[in-house]
Amino acid sequence: MDQVETQLTLMDVKKDHLKIILATYKFAKDAKLWWKTVTNRHKVEEMIWDKFKELFYEKYFLISKRWELKDQFLGLIQGNMSVAEYENKFTSLSRFPLEMVRYEVDKTRKFVSGLNGRMRPFIMAQFSKVYSEAVERALMLEVDIKDKNARREQWKQKRGAGHLRKDLLGRGTWVVHLSFRGSSLHNLLLPLLCQLDLIRVDGLTGPYI
Repeated sequence: MDQVETQLTLMDVKKDHLKIILATYKFAKDAKLWWKTVTNRHKVEEMIWDKFKELFYEKYFLISKRWELKDQFLGLIQGNMSVAEYENKFTSLSRFPLEMVRYEVDKTRKFVSGLNGRMRPFIMAQFSKVYSEAVERALMLEVDIKDKNARREQWKQKRGAGHLRKDLLGRGTWVVHLSFRGSSLHNLLLPLLCQLDLIRVDGLTGPYI
């Protein structure tokens, strides 16, 4: 069914009755007999696409499997997945609780509610009823967050490369903070600092504390 929907999207088929005609055109053997019984019980010309999928899944998926996949959908959250991975899984599982995503606004709301806490408030603040727009905003926000995290990490690395900070304490004692332990500068300064009675080294482990 996923392949059929992909082909219909590529063909830009929008009307439900045309989708159903094209989807059932190549039915054979058991599927063809099943579809014949459906046409006898339903007004196919008035049937919507979601109803067709619902009947199809009822026929070809065991009810226990459908309930299992429905439970997975209900509990689905982004977690450690990227937005793209989360959206793919969301789309795959949303085939089964069709009654929950029949209206696009409900589908969009469920997708947004499963996003990570850091992203969800921003997407909700600009909530769109259009599912594709919500997905696009989440993808763009993810890129922005990754970019900011990368810049923050670069700043931390530069800041921690090595610096001395002096704080004047009582009675003229100076504290030297070293954040470049193991560097050539650290090895050069340590013997000198240890010879000064008024200096204590802060942030080091060993006998010099």
